[in-house]
Amino acid sequence: MYMSGLEQLKELSKYLSNLESELSCFWQLSPSLLCLTKKTTLTKINPAWSKTLGYSLEELKNRSFFDFVHPEDIKKTTDAYNELVTDKKIVNFTNRYIRKDGKIVHLNWNGSYDANTESIYAVAQDVSEEITLKEHLLLNRKAIEYNGNCVVIAEASKEKDYPVVYVNPAFESTTGYSKEEVIGKNCRFLQGNLKNQLVLKRLRECLISHERFEGVVINFRKNGEMFYNKTVISPIFNENGICTHYVSSQYDATKEIHQIKSMLESEQRMKSILNVLPIGVFLANKNGDKRYVNQKWLEFVGLEGTQQDTLTWDTALRPEDIPELRDKWEIFINQGKGAVFTSQHYYINQKTKENIAVKVTANMVDDNSIIGYVEQL
Repeated sequence: MYMSGLEQLKELSKYLSNLESELSCFWQLSPSLLCLTKKTTLTKINPAWSKTLGYSLEELKNRSFFDFVHPEDIKKTTDAYNELVTDKKIVNFTNRYIRKDGKIVHLNWNGSYDANTESIYAVAQDVSEEITLKEHLLLNRKAIEYNGNCVVIAEASKEKDYPVVYVNPAFESTTGYSKEEVIGKNCRFLQGNLKNQLVLKRLRECLISHERFEGVVINFRKNGEMFYNKTVISPIFNENGICTHYVSSQYDATKEIHQIKSMLESEQRMKSILNVLPIGVFLANKNGDKRYVNQKWLEFVGLEGTQQDTLTWDTALRPEDIPELRDKWEIFINQGKGAVFTSQHYYINQKTKENIAVKVTANMVDDNSIIGYVEQL
């Protein structure tokens, strides 16, 4: 159908009007920061600028965007601007802007430069959350990398046999195995020929039930040296509640275990010596409750074979002596470390019901530890 020049002009005007309306909606509603600048001056900006930086549009327009750039990023922003003018475009450039409230936002830019009008057409996205997340991930990774304890991450897949996907440097230095030798394998190779340790049954049960495990496992370094591996394994669940991985924190507890064994052996030797003494010996807390008594003390009161953790301060005491002894004991413990308690009283032998006259001497070793000696009169 033939259209006159006037009609064509009207149609074109209508088309341009609709296009301008659509572009205006896009401009107003876009979550990205859109701008047109004359050199560095913001001549046209959309509402996203105000939402992101906290300034009103009137406070932002006709000002240089450098006014809002973080001082530490001025140089690199200047370099990016010069690059844009030279190359006519810039892609994926990130710098920091300071909001009106003083907070910092990270903006990622893409822009083009029109040399004829000395204008920049640019769009930016607020990537602050992404930057913060990356920084946190990097910090967490460094914390794991520099952690003195061994860290192991494995897939929570029984079908794949719980393959290791990550070990930190501490694991490599402790075990002697490189990460290349470990990734993709199950950590049970560290158990050598001791795969029937009782603790491993509980470990496997925890893996299957996705529960936390804590225990000491005997492992072997690459050079064959045995060590005690204090291990904590925790399940990691995704947003759907599905266990996807296990993270294990481990440390070499060999020295600690040997020290405990040595202490227990020393304690056992000491108890053997105390049991052959001709006098009764007891260890008590400040309440007088017994934490240890030797064989002679048990003989005095006729309680051989009794569980020692059931012995209280008044066990086998003659009832009429208890009030006076309690008063003397209170005075004794209130004197603190170094105080001495002495008393002559009676025990009642629980087998013969005989009254046994004894002399008791006790010393306060610290705020809650007393060592005492009992002699029959």
